[in-house]
Amino acid sequence: MRLIVILCLVAATTFSVYWVYSARQMRSVTAQILDHTPQIDATPHSVTGFPTAFRMQLDNAQWQSRTGLFLWRAPYLELTTPSYRPEQILFTLAPEQTLVIGAQDFTLRSADPQGDITLGRDMQLTEAALMLETLEIAPSLLVQQFSRFEARLREVDDAQYRLEATANDIEFAAMLRAQLDPDQILPAQISRLTIDIGLGYAEPIMFGAALPALNELDLDTVTLDWGDLHLSLSGRIVRDPSGWLEGTVTLTASDWEPLHQLLVASEALAPDMAMMAGMLLSGQADPDTGEITLPLQIRQSDMYLGPLRLLQLPRL
Repeated sequence: MRLIVILCLVAATTFSVYWVYSARQMRSVTAQILDHTPQIDATPHSVTGFPTAFRMQLDNAQWQSRTGLFLWRAPYLELTTPSYRPEQILFTLAPEQTLVIGAQDFTLRSADPQGDITLGRDMQLTEAALMLETLEIAPSLLVQQFSRFEARLREVDDAQYRLEATANDIEFAAMLRAQLDPDQILPAQISRLTIDIGLGYAEPIMFGAALPALNELDLDTVTLDWGDLHLSLSGRIVRDPSGWLEGTVTLTASDWEPLHQLLVASEALAPDMAMMAGMLLSGQADPDTGEITLPLQIRQSDMYLGPLRLLQLPRL
């Protein structure tokens, strides 16, 4: 019995020493990141959470893009690392944050914003996730609000990642709605968006470093449910050495007519091409259901449907 007590005391003392040492290391590493990363700023508190975790709150947290165009601020950010998983960082965000784009401030209000980051050797990112119950943006920025957003990025091979994300009840900003659907053919909300894609970077993503160049994009599943229109995308897009995008994408729509109406109303199709595009779509659609599958070609960042140029994608 005495031996058991002694062993328990030794184990407790050893763990306590480990926790204190690790807590100091966490504080030291955080200070080094803040000192050597000018894009990040915050005021760190002492480490708490003994014995199950290492917990630190960062007040007045902010991140600025390298170009200075984007600035994100939050009153606080809480970091938690489980004692048994020191490579994993859990984070909780303040429910109200600020995003500054240029000279315009946007207020982000979310319920229960949280996520996690898992790091490998040399601070290499192996997994990251973000969950939001709701998000409201004021003034609106592309979207005005949505509910239940989940996204997870995980490493599947060296510099190869898988991104899985879902968002529900996406409400467009008025300006974007006017551009995409000026005739209000479809509802104001997208009921659900799902993304399951592969990302191939030039090199692995390192925590705290600039994001490496994206070389390839595998669209395994991208679906969008918008009223009676259901869209899905699949295909592969690669970046050539000059930064142009090349590839093939397959678009499937549950009904060709609202898709054609959207393309015409939003002026994605030139007026003189609208009739030809309508004849092309109706001719390829299922005569009973209206469902259509379209092979889209991407050449030098321009997307084509046969001879029709639909839109220009950004050059990377």
